Amino acid sequence: MSGVSLTIKALLSRPAVTALVAQRIVPFPLPLKTKLSAIAVGMSGAEDEYLLDGAGRYPNTSLQIHCVATTAKAAIELGETVKFELQDLHFTDAGADVLFTKLPLDYTDFANDQTTYRRIMGFDARWR
Repeated sequence: MSGVSLTIKALLSRPAVTALVAQRIVPFPLPLKTKLSAIAVGMSGAEDEYLLDGAGRYPNTSLQIHCVATTAKAAIELGETVKFELQDLHFTDAGADVLFTKLPLDYTDFANDQTTYRRIMGFDARWR
């Protein structure tokens, strides 16, 4: 189990998100020729606290969520939906209880030919 897979499952469980991207939520990078709008989830860091008797077994994964669309407006709106649905979400899957927290990372960019737009947002996923 990883923070990336738990995040993908959490996003797939949110009807407001799947209404915009269907099942197109995958680990980063987004495969070429994927129909847009879509979401790619990447990991930017992972840690676990160490206690006197070893690992705390309460891992925290820092994630980048890439909201990709064919217009800037669609990428920004998809990002707003993801932020609303994931921020402070408590999600349970296969015995893992996950809490998502929004990080300050939040920016947009676009392909040189301006056919693809992206909003990238940071989240932490902490689970037991």
